[in-house]
Formats: sequence, C-alpha cells, structure tokens
Amino acid sequence: MIVQIPALNLTGTDPGLEGWHRETTFLNAYPSVGEPNIFVIGAYSGTIAGLLIDQLPGATHWLLEPQDWAYRQLCEKFGHLPNVRIRQFALGDRSGVLKM
Repeated sequence: MIVQIPALNLTGTDPGLEGWHRETTFLNAYPSVGEPNIFVIGAYSGTIAGLLIDQLPGATHWLLEPQDWAYRQLCEKFGHLPNVRIRQFALGDRSGVLKM
C-alpha cells in the first residue's frame, strides 16, 4: 500500500513551538504503513535532514543536493548511516546543466 503525502514547504513553521522541532511535527499526523521513504530535495547543510533522521530513524532518507561542498558535508555528517542515501543532483522542470 502506498500513502502519498503532499509535498510540504517547511519554511512556514508554527511559532508556538520552540526550536527546530516545530519543523517536523507534521509527520505525526500521517498514518504509519511500514517504514517510509523521506526525500529532502535540496538538503543543503543537512539541518532539516538531521531532524527528520532523528525523528524517523527507521525510515530510508534520500538527501538530494547538487552543490559540491554541501554534498560533501552531507556525506561527512550522514554517510555512515545505513538508512541514508545521498545523491548529488538537482530536480527541475527541464533537463539541463547549471553551473552552481
């Protein structure tokens, strides 16, 4: 069974909750149907990815980041974790190459 959760913009947060935990509390509202796959598109330095990994340690986490320095930083932070997949690419609405 596949449960599709709509994409969410995590920049809009609940100011009533302290700290970064407010970023991931929306996950508690969805039913559990096995271990999920979590995709962090534009994982950058890994702040949100780290919170998601801590909150859902049984999930498979896919971190996508095109920038060389950020990709290397993600590999250093999370590359040792067996449930984390780090890929150096971007997603867009057309094929192409962009120098960053």
